[in-house]
Amino acid sequence: MDGATRLWCYTMDPSVRWEYCNVGSPKKRCYNESSGPGVVYTRGGHSSCPGITTLVYKGIMAGSYYTHAGNGGNYLCLPEVAKYDDSVVVAGHQSDRGYIYPVEYRMSSGPLSSKRFHDVPCAVCLQEHRSNYILYPARDDCPSGWTREYYGYLMSSASSHTTSEYVCVDKSGGVLAGTSAAVDEALLYPVESVCLAGSGLPCAPYVNGYELSCAVCSK
Repeated sequence: MDGATRLWCYTMDPSVRWEYCNVGSPKKRCYNESSGPGVVYTRGGHSSCPGITTLVYKGIMAGSYYTHAGNGGNYLCLPEVAKYDDSVVVAGHQSDRGYIYPVEYRMSSGPLSSKRFHDVPCAVCLQEHRSNYILYPARDDCPSGWTREYYGYLMSSASSHTTSEYVCVDKSGGVLAGTSAAVDEALLYPVESVCLAGSGLPCAPYVNGYELSCAVCSK
């Protein structure tokens, strides 16, 4: 507020005390640590968060045993260290309980098949500068006006196993160290599109039997 008609800055050059500076065009909104309500999402297949997002915690992707009819139908990101309420814990497995298992890559070909039999890491991420997020299936980009947080492969349980949710697993397909042996637990497989003549899923541009990509997008 010194009466100058343009913005100016002091410089780091000892021979130039000040000069006019270009700070870009004004923005409708300035982001800072407290701007926006923020959104939280889980990044499957990775132990860190992308871009300017904040890691809430990292852990182990977990879900229902692949042939069990009960338990939860979704995948969770379990923290690396559990904390129990000792006042209600009953030692040993009880028949009237739900069970949760680590998730293992199980595909024999296609996306992430090189990670077969490894367990899957995960990260819970906070994006403070957005208010919504979506899993965008069958695309590795985002709709107009949305920002891509990460992209990868659409995955779920196999069609012959019990139902699970669809998740977007990071393209890097990270693994948990020391988990390369095949263990029957919760299992992840790529998802293929199935298009039928006369159905609502067209065989062009969809291709019958092709594995689908995905992206997690925020706005």
